[in-house]
Amino acid sequence: MASTPDPRATLAELHRYTIGEVLGLVEGLYLNIEDGLFELADRDSEVARQERCFNLMRELRFRRACLTRNFTGSLQSLTRYWFVDESWAVEPKAFGDELAVRMLEVTNKSDQHFTGLLRLITERACHATSLDSKALNELPIGPWAISQAFVQSCRSLCMDTESIEMVLRLFSRFVLERLGQIYANCNIRLRDAGFLTLDELHVVGKASA
Repeated sequence: MASTPDPRATLAELHRYTIGEVLGLVEGLYLNIEDGLFELADRDSEVARQERCFNLMRELRFRRACLTRNFTGSLQSLTRYWFVDESWAVEPKAFGDELAVRMLEVTNKSDQHFTGLLRLITERACHATSLDSKALNELPIGPWAISQAFVQSCRSLCMDTESIEMVLRLFSRFVLERLGQIYANCNIRLRDAGFLTLDELHVVGKASA
């Protein structure tokens, strides 16, 4: 079998690719965020919550560049976790009970949609780095990592919990639920670089025995 590329370079490039694609989805989120918040406001009969939606709409428009910059930085900081046998994850309770519940809801939904692809990427990454198998929710480009980075970027702008929950609902709809093609492409990139899943390693092992 042909020699494989440098694993560190491959995974670092994979991480950069994913960030670029996720930021493209965030552009889509911003294109739809006003309609999404209007929709949330229209569903809520409480005047105070309707007013919150409109205020949040203005705040997100005004602070878009800062939010995107902080989100990008948070995602970039996760690159090193491809290469270390430790988890980057923050305990959900650190975000507060209500927000933790919302984060778990949206990430579990996305995890369930993409479990198969996330497993393949995780196994190929472990083959590349010779690390023991990571849990799927420890993947540094997984839905939990992406949602956590987004929430951290919202918190860096001192947004209150209720506002973050509202934005996270839209983030789930326009970003987390649309990660499938990105993950499919990541799997293809790792496969083409020569990194194998557990099943593929088993087949190779049997063939060479």
